[in-house]
Amino acid sequence: MQESNEIAEQAKAKQRQGDNDSFILYLNQNPVVKFHYDYAIFGKRVYEYWNGPEYQDESDIKGVYPLQDKLKTLENRQGLYEYKYYQKRLETELSQGEPIFTYTQFWNNFASAFDISRVEVLCTIFLERHYHTACRLSWSV
Repeated sequence: MQESNEIAEQAKAKQRQGDNDSFILYLNQNPVVKFHYDYAIFGKRVYEYWNGPEYQDESDIKGVYPLQDKLKTLENRQGLYEYKYYQKRLETELSQGEPIFTYTQFWNNFASAFDISRVEVLCTIFLERHYHTACRLSWSV
C-alpha cells in the first residue's frame, strides 16, 4: 500500500504540471502506474471505512472505529435514541463490509496497451475454434 502511494504521488508530481488531461492520458498509456494510482485511492477508501474521513462531523459520525468509540461513551444510556441510532449505523457499516479492490480497468488498459486490431483477431480465432469444436460435437451425436 505504501509503495502504491509513493508511486502515485511521484506520478502526480511529474505529470500534473500541466492540465489534468495530460495526466489522464499518461495513466492510460502506463497501466502499471494506473494500477498503483487506483490502488492508492482504494487504500484511502478502506482507511475511511475504518477510521472515518479526515474531517469528522460530530453530528454525522462515519467510520467503524469512531462509531464504536461513540457507543462506548453512550454505554450508560442504552435506552436513548442516540445510542440506538449509532448502534444501527455501526451495524449498517459492518454489514456493508470493507471495500474490496477490483481492478475493473484491466481490459481498457489491455486494449490501449496493444493494438486493438490484434486483440480483435485473437478473439476471432478463439471464438472460431470453439464454434467449430461445438459444431463437430453436435454433429457426431
